[in-house]
Amino acid sequence: MRISLSEALERTNQQDTPKNYIKQFMLKENEATFLRFLVDDINDINVCTAHKVRMTSKAGKQYSVMVDCIGKDCPLCKEAPNHVAEAYPQIPLVTKAKDIVTIPLINFNNGAPEYQILAWSVFIFKKINPMLSRIKPLSSTIEVQRTGKAVETNYFAYPADDKPELAGTVDELKKKFDVKDDDATGRFDSLIREWTASQMEEYLTTGTYPHSATATTAKPSEDVEAPVRRTNYGF
Repeated sequence: MRISLSEALERTNQQDTPKNYIKQFMLKENEATFLRFLVDDINDINVCTAHKVRMTSKAGKQYSVMVDCIGKDCPLCKEAPNHVAEAYPQIPLVTKAKDIVTIPLINFNNGAPEYQILAWSVFIFKKINPMLSRIKPLSSTIEVQRTGKAVETNYFAYPADDKPELAGTVDELKKKFDVKDDDATGRFDSLIREWTASQMEEYLTTGTYPHSATATTAKPSEDVEAPVRRTNYGF
């Protein structure tokens, strides 16, 4: 997905988001950090198809959130072509669905380890994939750096020599930081929101978070195509 990794889910907007807040991994221009991915192999990385939708905080500031595409008859897919001209720096009401790589991780945050989720477009992720392919296991501590901004943003990943240590296997760290399998996708309050078609229609009408979160626990009906969930994108 060609998305802006600007501060879409910044802390100032938490009051307008579902209560179970999951922090998205982000770096500012020319910032670097040490981290550990909570996957051991690149084939364990998940990819889903998602839209971005525009929200407005109580303070009047616009930000965006990601919503899982439901595939056939998706209301967001139908609406997205009407907003292609709403280009950066404006946040479109809804974008076309794009493939998003999601990886749970521990960001060392200068000595304050924090559970976050990387959610990057395949386009961006491919820039660091050749570097990651040399790191085995993938859950080893690495350094990730961002350079540039907007369309000139680049990311680099390096094996970390002088690095902080965080003991534990992937499973042990997931338990320690209370990592759930559906934190990235699969719930109404996942990082990538799980909305039904009716909830999407509600958003398009109101421009705010839809209600009836419990509706997302139901399985898709037989006449609705389930969301596409790739577990291997050929990295």
